[in-house]
Amino acid sequence: MDIIDSIWNDLSNKIEVIDKIFPDQPNEIEEGNKEYKWKIFPTKEEIEGIFQRQEYNRNIDLKCNKLASQMNYRLCEGDGSAVYILGVRDEGTALGISKFEMYKTILFIISAANIIDAQVNKIRLYRGIQGSVATIRISSEYEKTI
Repeated sequence: MDIIDSIWNDLSNKIEVIDKIFPDQPNEIEEGNKEYKWKIFPTKEEIEGIFQRQEYNRNIDLKCNKLASQMNYRLCEGDGSAVYILGVRDEGTALGISKFEMYKTILFIISAANIIDAQVNKIRLYRGIQGSVATIRISSEYEKTI
Protein backbone atom coordinates (compact mmCIF):
# COMPACT_ATOMS: atom_id res chain seq x y z
CA MET A 1 0.00 0.00 0.00
CA ASP A 2 1.44 3.37 -0.97
CA ILE A 3 1.02 6.63 0.94
CA ILE A 4 -1.94 7.79 -1.19
CA ASP A 5 -3.85 4.58 -0.50
CA SER A 6 -3.01 4.93 3.19
CA ILE A 7 -4.39 8.50 3.28
CA TRP A 8 -7.54 7.41 1.46
CA ASN A 9 -8.10 4.51 3.87
CA ASP A 10 -7.71 6.87 6.84
CA LEU A 11 -10.47 9.03 5.35
CA SER A 12 -12.98 6.22 4.99
CA ASN A 13 -14.61 7.03 8.35
CA LYS A 14 -15.00 10.69 7.29
CA ILE A 15 -16.77 9.98 4.00
CA GLU A 16 -20.54 9.87 3.76
CA VAL A 17 -22.28 9.01 0.49
CA ILE A 18 -25.62 10.75 0.07
CA ASP A 19 -27.84 9.44 -2.72
CA LYS A 20 -29.18 12.83 -3.80
CA ILE A 21 -28.48 15.20 -6.64
CA PHE A 22 -26.54 18.19 -5.35
CA PRO A 23 -28.44 21.40 -6.20
CA ASP A 24 -26.92 24.26 -8.18
CA GLN A 25 -25.55 26.98 -5.95
CA PRO A 26 -25.56 30.79 -6.17
CA ASN A 27 -22.51 32.40 -7.77
CA GLU A 28 -19.38 32.03 -5.67
CA ILE A 29 -18.48 35.15 -3.71
CA GLU A 30 -15.00 36.25 -2.69
CA GLU A 31 -15.89 36.72 0.97
CA GLY A 32 -16.95 34.05 3.41
CA ASN A 33 -15.86 30.54 4.23
CA LYS A 34 -17.28 28.74 1.18
CA GLU A 35 -15.09 27.88 -1.83
CA TYR A 36 -16.17 26.19 -5.07
CA LYS A 37 -13.69 24.03 -6.93
CA TRP A 38 -14.71 22.26 -10.08
CA LYS A 39 -11.60 20.12 -9.92
CA ILE A 40 -8.04 20.79 -8.91
CA PHE A 41 -5.16 18.41 -9.13
CA PRO A 42 -1.86 18.09 -10.97
CA THR A 43 -2.14 17.75 -14.74
CA LYS A 44 -1.33 14.46 -16.45
CA GLU A 45 1.98 15.97 -17.58
CA GLU A 46 2.84 16.98 -14.02
CA ILE A 47 1.99 13.53 -12.66
CA GLU A 48 4.05 11.80 -15.36
CA GLY A 49 6.89 14.26 -14.84
CA ILE A 50 7.14 13.77 -11.10
CA PHE A 51 9.72 11.05 -11.62
CA GLN A 52 11.36 12.70 -14.63
CA ARG A 53 11.81 16.43 -14.09
CA GLN A 54 12.24 18.58 -11.04
CA GLU A 55 10.25 21.53 -12.46
CA TYR A 56 7.06 19.48 -12.40
CA ASN A 57 7.53 18.96 -8.68
CA ARG A 58 7.92 22.71 -8.25
CA ASN A 59 4.73 23.34 -10.25
CA ILE A 60 2.77 20.92 -8.07
CA ASP A 61 4.21 22.52 -4.92
CA LEU A 62 3.25 25.98 -6.19
CA LYS A 63 -0.32 24.85 -6.94
CA CYS A 64 -0.66 23.23 -3.54
CA ASN A 65 0.81 26.24 -1.71
CA LYS A 66 -1.52 28.59 -3.60
CA LEU A 67 -4.49 26.41 -2.62
CA ALA A 68 -3.26 26.33 1.00
CA SER A 69 -3.07 30.13 1.05
CA GLN A 70 -6.60 30.39 -0.33
CA MET A 71 -7.79 27.79 2.19
CA ASN A 72 -6.24 29.78 5.01
CA TYR A 73 -8.19 32.84 3.84
CA ARG A 74 -11.48 30.87 3.81
CA LEU A 75 -10.71 29.51 7.27
CA CYS A 76 -10.07 33.04 8.56
CA GLU A 77 -13.33 34.22 6.98
CA GLY A 78 -15.15 31.42 8.78
CA ASP A 79 -13.44 31.83 12.17
CA GLY A 80 -11.62 28.50 11.73
CA SER A 81 -14.22 26.69 9.60
CA ALA A 82 -14.37 26.37 5.80
CA VAL A 83 -16.45 24.41 3.31
CA TYR A 84 -15.04 23.35 -0.03
CA ILE A 85 -17.56 22.26 -2.65
CA LEU A 86 -15.93 20.14 -5.34
CA GLY A 87 -17.42 19.52 -8.76
CA VAL A 88 -19.16 22.92 -8.81
CA ARG A 89 -18.26 25.74 -11.21
CA ASP A 90 -17.71 29.31 -9.96
CA GLU A 91 -21.13 30.32 -11.28
CA GLY A 92 -22.68 27.59 -9.08
CA THR A 93 -23.46 24.83 -11.60
CA ALA A 94 -23.21 21.45 -9.84
CA LEU A 95 -21.77 19.70 -12.87
CA GLY A 96 -19.78 17.03 -11.05
CA ILE A 97 -16.57 15.24 -11.96
CA SER A 98 -15.55 11.61 -12.45
CA LYS A 99 -14.78 9.43 -9.44
CA PHE A 100 -11.09 9.37 -10.39
CA GLU A 101 -10.97 13.18 -10.72
CA MET A 102 -12.77 13.46 -7.37
CA TYR A 103 -10.27 11.10 -5.73
CA LYS A 104 -7.32 13.16 -6.99
CA THR A 105 -8.99 16.46 -6.11
CA ILE A 106 -9.77 15.36 -2.54
CA LEU A 107 -6.17 14.21 -2.05
CA PHE A 108 -4.94 17.58 -3.33
CA ILE A 109 -7.26 19.43 -0.92
CA ILE A 110 -5.93 17.28 1.94
CA SER A 111 -2.35 18.08 0.94
CA ALA A 112 -3.13 21.80 1.07
CA ALA A 113 -4.84 21.41 4.46
CA ASN A 114 -1.76 19.64 5.81
CA ILE A 115 0.45 22.59 4.81
CA ILE A 116 -1.52 24.95 7.08
CA ASP A 117 -2.22 22.39 9.83
CA ALA A 118 -5.94 22.29 9.08
CA GLN A 119 -8.11 19.20 9.55
CA VAL A 120 -10.50 17.59 7.10
CA ASN A 121 -13.49 16.72 9.28
CA LYS A 122 -16.20 15.44 6.96
CA ILE A 123 -16.56 14.61 3.27
CA ARG A 124 -19.99 14.14 1.74
CA LEU A 125 -20.39 12.76 -1.76
CA TYR A 126 -23.44 13.58 -3.89
CA ARG A 127 -24.51 13.11 -7.48
CA GLY A 128 -24.00 15.99 -9.92
CA ILE A 129 -25.24 16.49 -13.46
CA GLN A 130 -22.34 14.53 -15.00
CA GLY A 131 -20.50 13.01 -12.07
CA SER A 132 -19.84 13.40 -8.38
CA VAL A 133 -20.02 16.51 -6.20
CA ALA A 134 -18.45 16.65 -2.74
CA THR A 135 -18.55 18.94 0.23
CA ILE A 136 -15.48 18.98 2.45
CA ARG A 137 -15.62 20.54 5.90
CA ILE A 138 -12.26 21.83 7.07
CA SER A 139 -11.29 23.37 10.40
CA SER A 140 -8.26 24.89 12.04
CA GLU A 141 -7.29 26.50 15.29
CA TYR A 142 -8.03 30.11 14.54
CA GLU A 143 -7.35 32.96 16.90
CA LYS A 144 -9.04 36.27 16.32
CA THR A 145 -6.82 39.24 16.80
CA ILE A 146 -8.26 42.60 17.68
